[in-house]
Amino acid sequence: MRSRLRPAARRILERAPLALFLLSLSAGLIAYGIAIQRYGIFPSSILEEARKTLDVTVESRQRPDTGAFQTFTDTPSEDAAASRIEIV
Repeated sequence: MRSRLRPAARRILERAPLALFLLSLSAGLIAYGIAIQRYGIFPSSILEEARKTLDVTVESRQRPDTGAFQTFTDTPSEDAAASRIEIV
């Protein structure tokens, strides 16, 4: 006598290849993430710069904006950009 699978078990077995593929893809991405952190391979510098940018953005958003006038300057408005840029 042939055993027949229940419809729920049949659906699970039909989707097993997709589930295994997604599981292996996830494991590979986790391993790649660990390699990025440990060995500093390709996108580590980009991720480090993004983290620094996020830190500065969060810090600037947490500072209270008083809206108060900061200070006067003797630099004319036409020269303001040139006076702020330091050529190294």
